Amino acid sequence: MVAATKVAYNMPRYSAYKKVSYKVISFLLFIIMIVGIVLVFTFIGVHQIVVVTALVTQMDAGMIGTRPEVLALLLIMSWSMSAVISPVNPINLLVSGLLEKSGISVGLRWNGVFFYLLC
Repeated sequence: MVAATKVAYNMPRYSAYKKVSYKVISFLLFIIMIVGIVLVFTFIGVHQIVVVTALVTQMDAGMIGTRPEVLALLLIMSWSMSAVISPVNPINLLVSGLLEKSGISVGLRWNGVFFYLLC
């Protein structure tokens, strides 16, 4: 019985609500910002290679507090998401022309489900 009380006494106390550090919140906002920037410029009509190249030349993974692989994965994911839902993407324009639908309905409505699953 004495051993059980010592173990219980030395165990750290955990609350039901753990504090989330500002570092995690700021990195999450950084991810949302990068994906948003790529999406906005893609909807304007700028190709993803231009946007991602401009972003990657301005970022340093060490300064952000992450590894280069994580930053590369973030940019690849934002590239693929913007390519799927952009109404001015050549593939979406080809499909919309063949099916006689608008690029917005093909990009946002049909591929939007896939986009939300990625998010």
